[in-house]
Amino acid sequence: TYTAFNHKGEIEVTKAFQNADGTPLDHHNGTYRFGLFADDAGTKLLQKTYVTYAYGQPTASAKFTDVAFGTYYVFELNDQEKPIPHGQPGTVGGVPFVVSYDSSKITVTAQASVGKVKVTNRLNYAELPRTGGSGTAGFTALGILLIAASLTLFAVKRRREPRS
Repeated sequence: TYTAFNHKGEIEVTKAFQNADGTPLDHHNGTYRFGLFADDAGTKLLQKTYVTYAYGQPTASAKFTDVAFGTYYVFELNDQEKPIPHGQPGTVGGVPFVVSYDSSKITVTAQASVGKVKVTNRLNYAELPRTGGSGTAGFTALGILLIAASLTLFAVKRRREPRS
């Protein structure tokens, strides 16, 4: 038995996409960049990798290679090359996403030399307010009251005006 202490590992990053309502989406065209960091704050960048999706392309993944044994953090990078924390919105390729990770903390050891991270981008378009419900009842009542008050004042003013 020979133990190789200079062996390196790798970390594989796969992408998933969701619509704004959470339903699965095949993929969204663009180039997606990822950073391998030595700290959970995303300040000590060790490596970068990317994956590009185009129409009709099957799902692909990105890999960090020659990773020394230890604990690392994987984050998707936004358009300014800054890490996007879990659950936070970010703009990737000009498209607003909320990014989530199944686990951004990966430990590479001799027994587990391949780490895997799944990054999910949920579309984050602005949502219009919903209509109906109890929240609109007060505004409706106020609107009706204002219309009734204006009609009353109009009628009073019209009665006081002399007729020619």
